[in-house]
Amino acid sequence: MKQESRAPASGAMPSCDAKIPGSDGSLVPLLRDALGVRAAASWAVREDEFWCRATPVESTMARQGWKLHLAATTPTAGAVLQRSLPVLLDARVPFKFAATLAGVHALNSSHAPRSSAGKFLTVYPGTDEQCAELAEALHLATVGLNGPVILSDRPYRRGSLVHYRYGSFVDQRVLTNDGLYRNIIRGPSGEALTDRREARYTPPDWARSPFADAEPLPRRRRRRQPILLGDRFAVKEAIRHANKGGVYRARDTFTGAEVVLKEARPHAAAGPDGTDARDLLRVEADALRTLAPLGVCPRVVSLFDHGGHVFLAVEQLTGAPLRKWVVDGIREHGSRGHLPAGLRMAARLAAKLEAVHGAGLVLRDFNPNNVVVVDGEPWLIDFELSVPVHRPAERPAIGTPGYAAPEQLRGDPAEPTADLFALGATILFVLTGAHPIIPDDRPSGRPLRDRLALWLPTVSAVELPAPVTSLITGLMDDDPAARPGPERVREVLAAPPGREPRPARCEPFSGVEWQEAVDGIVDHLLATMDPHNGEALWPVARDIHDPCNLQHGAAGPLAALALYHRLRGGDRVAEAIATAVDWMRLRAERDPFRTPGLYFGRAGIAWALHDAATAIGDHEATDHAVRLAKELPTTWLSPDITHGMAGLGLTALHFWQVTGDPEFAKRARLSADALSRSAREDADGPFWQTADDADSDFAGRRFHGFAHGTAGIGCFLLAAAELGGPAYLDAAESALRPLQRHAVVDDSGARWRSSPDRKGPVLPHWCSGSSGVGTFLVRLARATGNPTARDLAVRAAAAAVDHAWRGPVGQCHGLAGNAEFLLDMADHLEEPAYLATAHRIAHAIFARRVYRDGLTVFPDAEGGVSVEWADGLSGVLGFLLRLRYGCPRQWTTGQADRP
Repeated sequence: MKQESRAPASGAMPSCDAKIPGSDGSLVPLLRDALGVRAAASWAVREDEFWCRATPVESTMARQGWKLHLAATTPTAGAVLQRSLPVLLDARVPFKFAATLAGVHALNSSHAPRSSAGKFLTVYPGTDEQCAELAEALHLATVGLNGPVILSDRPYRRGSLVHYRYGSFVDQRVLTNDGLYRNIIRGPSGEALTDRREARYTPPDWARSPFADAEPLPRRRRRRQPILLGDRFAVKEAIRHANKGGVYRARDTFTGAEVVLKEARPHAAAGPDGTDARDLLRVEADALRTLAPLGVCPRVVSLFDHGGHVFLAVEQLTGAPLRKWVVDGIREHGSRGHLPAGLRMAARLAAKLEAVHGAGLVLRDFNPNNVVVVDGEPWLIDFELSVPVHRPAERPAIGTPGYAAPEQLRGDPAEPTADLFALGATILFVLTGAHPIIPDDRPSGRPLRDRLALWLPTVSAVELPAPVTSLITGLMDDDPAARPGPERVREVLAAPPGREPRPARCEPFSGVEWQEAVDGIVDHLLATMDPHNGEALWPVARDIHDPCNLQHGAAGPLAALALYHRLRGGDRVAEAIATAVDWMRLRAERDPFRTPGLYFGRAGIAWALHDAATAIGDHEATDHAVRLAKELPTTWLSPDITHGMAGLGLTALHFWQVTGDPEFAKRARLSADALSRSAREDADGPFWQTADDADSDFAGRRFHGFAHGTAGIGCFLLAAAELGGPAYLDAAESALRPLQRHAVVDDSGARWRSSPDRKGPVLPHWCSGSSGVGTFLVRLARATGNPTARDLAVRAAAAAVDHAWRGPVGQCHGLAGNAEFLLDMADHLEEPAYLATAHRIAHAIFARRVYRDGLTVFPDAEGGVSVEWADGLSGVLGFLLRLRYGCPRQWTTGQADRP
């Protein structure tokens, strides 16, 4: 997905009648200037990274009600704020606004969340009457200025910048049964209801609108009527929706041909120069008309306006996106077998790009998402960012992460060398299936070419030909002048591959590299822990998760530090653990409800607290963790490991193993018995699912994987057999049947879809795919000698290895989780080859390292640095410690020492 920079273009100034002081695009001086006339001491002004909030000091804001949103674009934001301030300050009503032009641009960007896009200024009226008065006054104040329609709201008047919706004014949220925070409003009787934040106007039925003259809501059609756009194109279905507009499949009623329609909404994705998504779509149409005769792209059918929106109809290409062509090719033929076809595709892509440059255009968005392969021939799509060669940048920097050249992201004039960078990144993906998203060091240090030279050998199961590797790293050089030209590209890609590609070398991951990785993670965990923050002990990417839980919260880093201290000691670590234990105990008590599950709730918190308190010898905290574990239920509405009964039973089994307390053995049996009773049977074998009427996103659904399905449940039942229940062993072995039945087996291994009830991709990772299913299968094979379980485990390992070189670093969906499974294979099957491959995966993780303030850390799937267990540093640390010391896998049982 393209990302737009949060920094405004240099020197960009909003138009209309506003003057923005300073050169950083800050809008806050407008407020402070206005307050200077109106006794600033009577207003509280607070800024954060995005918003500026202004509240009268005597104000007591309501918790919910009808609120107003004003839309704006980058050019009009200053004028909208300047004209609105007299109204808002005179009314002494709380409000907030995007503090900078960069924030305004982000709110309006092409792929901004549709439910919040365009909301530049938010007003919190005290009463319905004040809401109606302010809406009229703000509408009159801003008439004539431009801004997008806010999709989640209702416009106050047709064409008005003022919109309204009913919702929460302050942070009202509760933890759900799935361990996520849900935004709520209170109903007429005080009941908690979801505060629906959708890309359409959805007021509660009981909330009476304060606007008596509002137009009635359109009635929903009882029958689905075909939508005809431009009096010609019958829309069949939406391909995707975005803030800038949708993409649809349609039929041309004039010719009967199938077409693709791209929509551009007025004032969406508006730049500092006033151009918006409509202008970008017209640019794309011009580029297509220029390039279609060259056999590079689809043909334009029509460009037309409809209801103020611009639509572009192009001929539909019947083929697969390049990203799918690559993944399918590697999966079908393996990395070695795919290489010749990949090199041929790379040569064709280079030829298409050379034709574009010959026509005097620079694409600026050449990547695998914008290529469709039809009968082996690549066709380019999505030309909205294309510009003539040498044109200066007119918008904030834009591009697709990993594929956009550094100078493009800086906003330099468009040159073909920027597309050559994208070509190198795309060739890399075509040959390996890995997206070259390599975050920068901070402060910057190593050149990208050097980092690529380390990273590239770790993302393929075979060595690429040396000239191809040099070509890729050369094309992706930070210096545009150092990138090889089209002649060299043609020469390298036309040459035969040379010798048969060999499997990449595999050496133990140990010594200085291991030490650097582990020290960097531990030091980062210690440096970023903030016990004074009452909301989150470590920085979080999203605040929808329980800040204490194992999957995404503090329990994961705490348990990783506890494991490190048990193995390596250290006073600094012990002090941090003690601080974290105290913080967790206090913070966990703040939410009146918390789901009991292992990965998303109280069970994981109790387990992590016990591990941590034991590591530092805090007996009072250890006893507290035991009490928490005894307060857990033994049954729950979901059956799985992450949220439900299997995880509760596994937690009880762990506490029995480490404390010897027979009450925990009883609790584990109760959970195992409840799971046995709740199993259902169909032709494939037993299955478990959350009840249809459960208050959960998983209601009525069943899964194969370890996190949510059969594999995790089977793993617990197998472990519970230690308590002397042969029925549990039989139940665990019966769970093999549906997994065998639904395995998708090919030359590259065995994979599973997430659910037997839904179509979807076959998956390789811990949460829902091969790595997690194999985690159960190898244990079953070891316990029972079942040859089918062993064979499927071996095939699952092959699939995990095949994926390992292309995934992110984490436990849930990435390299660390796959490598942990390979260590399971080595332990349970006594096969040293799996240990060697786990070491190679550790090298692949290390090659992805970045430096933050001198510390070695590892980026998550989004390119950030997260400390969480699921996708971040804690899971990587747990794997590296196990690799070095051979300790048991975290969050499993059966290998712990009895007291």
